[in-house]
Amino acid sequence: MKLFSFSRLGKAGGQTAAVCDIGSGSVAVGIVAFGSAGKTTVLVSERRMLPPEERGKAQIIDQLKTLARETAAAVLDQHAKRGGTPPSDIIAIVHTPWVRSETASASEQFTEPTVITESIISETAKKAVREETKLTVANVFERSVMRVALSGYPTSTPEGKTSTRIDISVLQSDIKPEMLSAMKEALGAVFVGRTITFQSAFFAFSIIIKELLPNITHYTLIDVTSLATSAAVVRQGAVLEHADAEVGWRTIVMELAKIHGTTPAEALSRARMATENTCTDALCQTVLQSLTAVEPMFVDTYGKMFSELAKVKRIPGMVILIAPPDLGPWFSNIFSRVDFAQFAVSEQPFSVHQLWAQALESHIEMAPENSEDTGIAAAAAFVHIKSRDRI
Repeated sequence: MKLFSFSRLGKAGGQTAAVCDIGSGSVAVGIVAFGSAGKTTVLVSERRMLPPEERGKAQIIDQLKTLARETAAAVLDQHAKRGGTPPSDIIAIVHTPWVRSETASASEQFTEPTVITESIISETAKKAVREETKLTVANVFERSVMRVALSGYPTSTPEGKTSTRIDISVLQSDIKPEMLSAMKEALGAVFVGRTITFQSAFFAFSIIIKELLPNITHYTLIDVTSLATSAAVVRQGAVLEHADAEVGWRTIVMELAKIHGTTPAEALSRARMATENTCTDALCQTVLQSLTAVEPMFVDTYGKMFSELAKVKRIPGMVILIAPPDLGPWFSNIFSRVDFAQFAVSEQPFSVHQLWAQALESHIEMAPENSEDTGIAAAAAFVHIKSRDRI
């Protein structure tokens, strides 16, 4: 496992790789191939979900461990039956609440114009991560330089340039050791002898967005999982402020189950039908009314999250949302509410853009038999960018 690096992403070795998307209520695994046509192909993939029931985090980790092993084994078996070559690299993207991220910054002022070297960058980055942190240092698994500025101007190629000042921002993330151990054991049992590289969702998505939307350098990134929501502010392409909220899509499901006196699974089914408008008018109306009833809980909790993000200064009004496709529209409506305009630079409601698998078509293609999965598509795009060594 690669613990941390201050260097640029390297090339992914081999012809195929396994990608994993580890959420708080599901696990997806795919096998991708690096093609000569400039795209990475998802050859086979599958996502399995835990039932939307109330359970403790320790129980969830145990169940996700089993789910990861079974899903990886099923995907690898399908791949082998098609004559595929074994994956040489395993890349796992881990979401909240299993990981926490923050950005540390440091500066170095020189007495005279100085040629910037890799050593100067590395030492300044190490100085940044020595600052006080909310993270558990022993559990930090990822450190990556996100931005380098020389004399106040960001640059992607600082080495060899001359400057009197260097400013560096480093994204670092820790992971719950129980989850790390569970995923290493589960995936290691299937992909025997392979190194597993773990990355935080924020790091992976920020790299993807930087590549896909190079003209968008200021935005707010929101990741909604089953158990929680995380948000980060990206300015000039660097992930900076971070905040979390202990509500996710399962919160909706549990509240709807209470209101309607149904099981969580039935509540989830009704919520999906209502947001997709595929149920009877009467049922949809009832569910939509119930969804409206739970909105104040989310508005209050998300308001605190945005307040934390905007503590230093107002946050970008463009929101890029990562959420389940079927419930994404509901979350888009929530984040677009006028209640949150006070936190935006423009003082206008947020402009929310949900990230879909189709948005990644410039980098990846899905084999026809694969279901669309944004998490797998994003992980494949991340590996594709890494393999081209373009970061």
